Amino acid sequence: MNRFRKGIVFVYIVGCLFSLVACGQSTPDAGNIIALQIIRTNEIKQNVFPAFARTINEPVKATQLYDAIQQLTKLEFTTCPADYGLLYNLIFTQADGTKIHATFSGSGCRTVLLNSQARFTDQPFWSLLEQIAGITANELFVQPNGWSFGALTQQGHNLLLRGNASYLGTVRVNEYI
Repeated sequence: MNRFRKGIVFVYIVGCLFSLVACGQSTPDAGNIIALQIIRTNEIKQNVFPAFARTINEPVKATQLYDAIQQLTKLEFTTCPADYGLLYNLIFTQADGTKIHATFSGSGCRTVLLNSQARFTDQPFWSLLEQIAGITANELFVQPNGWSFGALTQQGHNLLLRGNASYLGTVRVNEYI
């Protein structure tokens, strides 16, 4: 019985140590963030977006955006409107030179991916990103190939796409699931 107790104590101690090490590695210290780089990219080759890259060398602003991402609701399961491939790479630089990569999708569900965890974004997040990047909402959520949507509205389970006074079509949301 004494041998059994020693085994349980050993497993417990190893488990606690593993938890401390794993938690320390998965959540970087936001207090060490000194800069942020924002780069617009594209995941759909046929869609072309205007180039955008900005470096923010203000630790307070970079940390503010990182903390805002951490506070967003984690994504479990959802259906999303059409995604046309607009992405922003958010690269946070820590004082020791370590880079923390996040990706914000500017179309579809408009989620952000950080530490392998997708999170829903919201109006306060978009406003903060616009403010820090020094751009407007129209510049943040730019359309590909010069598209200009007058409205992207949901009607029941359909998305009605209209732009430049011409009808572009109706797409069923569940075709994108």
